[in-house]
Amino acid sequence: MRRRYARRSAAAIALLCSCAMESGVEAQAPAPAPPSNRFEAAIGAVWAASGNVGAGSATESVSTGTRFVLFSTSTQLDASLGLEARLGYHVTPVFEVDAVTSYAVPQLTTTISADTENGTPTTASVGVKQFTIGGSLVAHLTRFHVGPDGVPFVEVGAAYVRQVYDAPSTPVSGQMFEVGGGVKYVFSKRPGGRIGALGLRGDVRAVARRRGVAPDGGTHVSPAAGASLFLSF
Repeated sequence: MRRRYARRSAAAIALLCSCAMESGVEAQAPAPAPPSNRFEAAIGAVWAASGNVGAGSATESVSTGTRFVLFSTSTQLDASLGLEARLGYHVTPVFEVDAVTSYAVPQLTTTISADTENGTPTTASVGVKQFTIGGSLVAHLTRFHVGPDGVPFVEVGAAYVRQVYDAPSTPVSGQMFEVGGGVKYVFSKRPGGRIGALGLRGDVRAVARRRGVAPDGGTHVSPAAGASLFLSF
């Protein structure tokens, strides 16, 4: 009886040791290798909605010491369609850092109303050449998919803005901050090739512009969207 019990105990101990060794091997298994194509380039169109960039009033002092409003102004940066280019680096399969630049030519429109000498509102417009250069951090939501080859993402970014009035050619500077998200959809894969994948990138953003052509020098938010062709290499 004792021998049979000893044999059963030895077998149980051996089984436990075997399971522990297998668990240790699984725990020490190497992490998945990062993608071979770490760089990503994209070029496409970016659309920005119109947005108010400031309002004000021209006043004059009267003999009583009060201020009299001569007229009021409201200025907006009109909607525009521009060009955007990106160069990204995949730090990990989830996170990517991008260098981003864009060019657009929106119109800056000012409406003059409540004019004491002219009751009819009038508008004046001037073209603005707008250049931006900045960066963004992209996080791919790899646990989710859109169709067989679409991966959603979220991103935040900031950029330096240079705006030049058409006439006269006066430059002004500002900042731009973005937060948004979208989807990358791969329609061609070439594992091991110089170009690893080819696809489409689409996103929507909330854009906060500060200073620049804004008459009040404040921060103004408006929506924007982009669509581009990208490739990884």
